[in-house]
Amino acid sequence: MLMDRNFRRTELAIDDVITCNTRSNTELFDQLRAAGVPVVNAGDSKSPRNLHAAVMEGATFGLKLEESVLMNPNHSVVDDLPADVRGQLMR
Repeated sequence: MLMDRNFRRTELAIDDVITCNTRSNTELFDQLRAAGVPVVNAGDSKSPRNLHAAVMEGATFGLKLEESVLMNPNHSVVDDLPADVRGQLMR
């Protein structure tokens, strides 16, 4: 459910939710993970980086929303595998 500044509500059918904030806040991530919901922690809440790294991570993650997302044991998106290795894992 979304609400605009005039308090009009709109209901959307969605598969993925991405939250953004100007400060590190993992409270929702921690609650969802504890509840067993598949979630990914990205951006500076994972580790502070520069603008280039943020744009690259955002673009990589955005492209993967419609595909199978490869995760490492730390629940981070795996995005730097060689193409041949990635192809074998995605089968």
